[in-house]
Formats: sequence, C-alpha cells, structure tokens
Amino acid sequence: MPKTPPGFHLPPFVMVPEDLEEVALHVEENLAAGREEMFWPISTGFEPIDRYAGGGLHAGDLTIVGGVQNVGKTALVLQWANHLAVNDALAIVVCYEHNTITLWERLLCQNSYIANREEHITMDLLRQAYIEAIRERDRIQVNASHDKMHMLDEVLSRIPRGTRAWSTLTDRIRNIWLVMGDGVNTDLVSLRRYVELAVQHYNKPRVVLFIDYVQRVPVIDASGALETEERIERVLAGLKGLAMRTTAQGAVLSVVAVGAADDDGLRKGRVHLENLWGNPIMQYEPDVALIANRDGVDTDGVPLVRWSLEKNRRGQSNIEFRHRYHGAAYSFEPNGVIIGHNESWQSERDGCENRCE
Repeated sequence: MPKTPPGFHLPPFVMVPEDLEEVALHVEENLAAGREEMFWPISTGFEPIDRYAGGGLHAGDLTIVGGVQNVGKTALVLQWANHLAVNDALAIVVCYEHNTITLWERLLCQNSYIANREEHITMDLLRQAYIEAIRERDRIQVNASHDKMHMLDEVLSRIPRGTRAWSTLTDRIRNIWLVMGDGVNTDLVSLRRYVELAVQHYNKPRVVLFIDYVQRVPVIDASGALETEERIERVLAGLKGLAMRTTAQGAVLSVVAVGAADDDGLRKGRVHLENLWGNPIMQYEPDVALIANRDGVDTDGVPLVRWSLEKNRRGQSNIEFRHRYHGAAYSFEPNGVIIGHNESWQSERDGCENRCE
C-alpha cells in the first residue's frame, strides 16, 4: 500500500490502494504457489454456455440468471452446483425460496435421472417412500424382536435408483453447502461470512456463491427503510464487490444470482434482461446475464427452454440456446442447440438492432 500518514485508516471492508509493484507481487505469489486454479474458469457443465462465456464462471464475476416464473432457474442453479462440486469447487447455494431439505430432494432427483432416465426419483415417489418408511418403522416398533431400522436407508431403497443417487451425491458431499436464506436477516454481511468461512476456515480456493433470488436479499440500514430499487442496487453492487475483493485476496469467487422478472415482463410472457426487477443497474452490474423463456415442446413432448446469453463481457452476447427440460427430475439436458439468427428473439429487445449485429 502507498505510504500513508500515521493514524490514517480507511473505512471497514474498503480495499486499500495498491501500486503496480504490489499487484505484480500478488501475481508472483499465485505463480510461485503453483495455484493454476486462479487462472482457469469453473465449468457449469452446459457446453454451449461454457464455450461462449470463456469456459464457464470466472473469478470476480457476477452472473445473473433470470427468466419467467417456474421455468427452471433453481433447477439450473442446482445442476451447475452439482457439476462444479465434482470438479473440486465449492458451491454455496443460498436460497430464499426453499428450505434445505427441498433442495436436497431436488438434487437427489437430478442425480437419479442422470443415472437412469427411464426410471428415476420424482418428488411424488419420494414422499410416498417417506410415508411407507414411517409406517414400516411403526410396524417394527410393535414387534420388539426386530432391530431398529435406519429410516433414510429404508426410504432410498423404496425409490428407483435412490441408493445409487445418494451414493453419487456423497462423492461431492463436502463441496455443496445449502443455506435457507432469511429475507429479514440473511443480508450481504451474512453472505460475506459464508464465503469467509469457506475460504479462511475450510481452505476452499475455488468457490461459487449462488443466490436464489437476488431481490430477496435484505439490506439492513439503520438510517431507515430503503426503496426497493435502491435495495436491489446495493445488493448487486455488494455481490460484485464481494466477488472482486475475495479474488483480489487470493481465492477464486464467482457469484451467480437468480433475478426475478418485473410485472411488465411477466405480463408479456417473454422476459429479457431489461425486464428483471430493479433499476438499470441490473443491466450494467453483471458480467454475464442468462435469461430463460419457455419455448414450447419437442416432438417427444419434452418441454423446451430457451436460454439467452444477453450480456457477456467474456465474449459474444445475444446468443440463444434451446435445452430440453425434464421438470419431474429438475434437470436440463446440458448440451443445448444454438438457435439461428432467423429464429432469435433478441431483435424484440429495445435498442437491440445495434447490439445484435
């Protein structure tokens, strides 16, 4: 840090200025430590998205995932988390919409579907297995000659590929953290502390923080209540700052935040980046924006979702991919098909005639 007068202090959490020599020394430290993970992106497992986004999720970046309601945004987050956890990165999923048990159940459905698409876990089958296991436990308790049963094992044995799906998840059991977000208390300070816990106490050098969804993150301000747009602006700026600051301090952090659509976009039935709830900073702050819309069904009756790369500081933007979505398994087929310019929905965006060339 440049030399400062005695007694001079910057506010808490504000990064100190560094001269060029100090920055070069940080690069030298990373190279000397053999930390190549600082220099390559974290794959999402979705081939076309990774290809156009420069390999996947990058250190210091903020990615926005938006779209119409019930299109599979949470499923995408869990699928990305599931994939990157295999590659020795830590996924911290903070969800303000569902509790951790629901997220665990959806991950179980995803993994059983990957193992066998013809016979896999669904939420209906899982809940039926819960009830059957409880009834079996009660029956056993009546007969004292039986040993006490293991409830989860009993549940998994009653559903297709249940034991195998859980076994697959246990291979990455320490690389996925699930958090139930509280719209009153789980604020930016809490999110920062989750990252600090991972990096400083569990020595996780590569972390992706998933926020589902960003408009629910509270801002605790002693000066008084904030307008909705001001609150969202602070959250986005805070998440971007957290990603950049953590990366500058020697760890890889990428933030993926789910964004809800505003009323106008929902009424139209087709959402773009400009329709996400919040002021214009929603368009300017993210490094990458991926927007989902329903796109009918294929010849087999499988729903299609059109994912649009509408902002991309890593490369080409305004590109659309069509993915099959198996809702009962909360699973997208990761190898999407690129949609040609003649079928693109990008031209309907305001001012896109200049951006979509």
